[in-house]
Amino acid sequence: MSSPRGPLGPALRSFRHVLVPVAIFSTVCNLLAFAMPIYMIQVYDRVLFSKSVPTLVTIAAITVTLLLFLGIFEFLRARLLVRAGLRFDEMLARPLFARLTDARRDPKRDGKIRHLRDADHVREFLTGNGLVMFLDAPWAPLFILLCWMLHPGLGMTALVGAIGVLGIAIVNERLTRKHVSAANQLSGASYSQAATILDTVATLRPLGMSGVMTDRWKASRDETLEAQTRANDISGALLALSKFVRMALQLALISVGAYLTMHGEISGGSMFAASLLMGRALGPVEQAVANWKPFLEARAAHRRLVQLFDAMPDRPAALDLPAPKGALAVERVTVRDRKSGRLLLQNVSFELSPGTVLGLAGHSGAGKTTLIRAIVGAIGTDGGTVRVDGYAVDQWNPDQLGRRVGYVAQEIVLYPGSVADNIARMGEVDMTKVIEAAEHAGLHELIQRLPDGYATRIGGDDVALSGGIRQRVALARALYGDPCLLILDEPNAHLDAQGELCLIRAINSARERGAAVLFSAHKTRILAIADSVVTLADGQVVGTGKMRPTVAPNVATAATAARNPQDLLNVAVQQLAS
Repeated sequence: MSSPRGPLGPALRSFRHVLVPVAIFSTVCNLLAFAMPIYMIQVYDRVLFSKSVPTLVTIAAITVTLLLFLGIFEFLRARLLVRAGLRFDEMLARPLFARLTDARRDPKRDGKIRHLRDADHVREFLTGNGLVMFLDAPWAPLFILLCWMLHPGLGMTALVGAIGVLGIAIVNERLTRKHVSAANQLSGASYSQAATILDTVATLRPLGMSGVMTDRWKASRDETLEAQTRANDISGALLALSKFVRMALQLALISVGAYLTMHGEISGGSMFAASLLMGRALGPVEQAVANWKPFLEARAAHRRLVQLFDAMPDRPAALDLPAPKGALAVERVTVRDRKSGRLLLQNVSFELSPGTVLGLAGHSGAGKTTLIRAIVGAIGTDGGTVRVDGYAVDQWNPDQLGRRVGYVAQEIVLYPGSVADNIARMGEVDMTKVIEAAEHAGLHELIQRLPDGYATRIGGDDVALSGGIRQRVALARALYGDPCLLILDEPNAHLDAQGELCLIRAINSARERGAAVLFSAHKTRILAIADSVVTLADGQVVGTGKMRPTVAPNVATAATAARNPQDLLNVAVQQLAS
């Protein structure tokens, strides 16, 4: 079988380095397990007849020492597996998460959390009883053989018992496979639905939808629990049956041993030793029954990870390119809807030079946001190329390019941390650059009024910010570090007149220092500050040119502007457009 593609193969192969020492520890543990059967034989066959207390003490001391070493080696085996699990996670977690966050390669959002759980399922199975079960299983025939050596009747009883418990494990796999698979799929859908509901509580409550959506989630959860219950009922029943079979076999073995002892064919010590040996032989088989569900989950998780890495192979190494200057070229970009196949963008082309501003206009659904998301790599394209300084975006190192690009998305997302952390893009905070970006976004004085200033915690359950301030924080984050390329998706959607004026000043400042600026807007007035405007309709370019301001001269005058921020904004638009 070929090795899985991507980092999954090396992560799994890293276990080969621990298999040898773990197998050695398992061998030692199974050899030391003979201590108790030997002790039973010696006590019943020697000590009870000789009535020698020193012999009893000596044998007991030796046996206790061997059992102590047994515990030590089992501890070392478990510790080694746990460390191997950490190594596995170190090799797999980061590249897996990087693939899940690469929207250009996997635009679908469903199932990403499930893939992280899949990695945990595989790791937990390999570092838990699953791998130990496979290492102990080859010793079961040896224990049965030793029972046979004590007497064929004892060996036959142990063999029948092992076959019976193994048959239960096979039946368990056959009956629970379908239910476990269905339960896993339903569970993923239920968690995804719950996450969506919890993220949109602020919308559900005012619309009176909380109860309805809770009922929908509860129905989905009930369906998941029903599938899990069916699997657990079958697995539990078979597990109880396997325990009954094991105890019944031990009873049968003792009964057979007692019969053979009464007829003088074996000693009493051999009878009890055979019972211990059979328990050791059936242990891995019974563990297989108990751990069958985790095994099925780990196997399914491994299959999904293999499919993921096959669909998302390693990217070629990014080129070591010079610092970008911001020249943007969109060449015949085409984007289709992943589900319906409908064209969202078709052969969209334009260029943007450093020191210029380009606006995107168009009605709702024209494709402005889709185009911007394709340019920044938030979604994949089905044709065409996006270039920065002549190089395709895929050829750039994402971190190198990202540090020189400022982006404001239509949906503002702020991360748990301080205001300064968010403006500094959650990296090392340079307060000089943070304050400079905040000032350009017209945010500095507003931040000073927050409870802890720039150290105020936002995002998650911390201080809640208004839509306008959130958009300004996102603008400051985009401006952080003086990027050479600014891409803004409706950056004035939640801004008042004062905030929109700060936005215009920020765009003009970026243009003056030589940055290229691309923005979309529904408010046509702000489009007048652009050097050129590209108009989209139904995903296609239908016009290019310069948009003139539509502000009445008798309104936008310097005199009225002193009294009205809205008029001040109109004056600014007229001045920048003229």
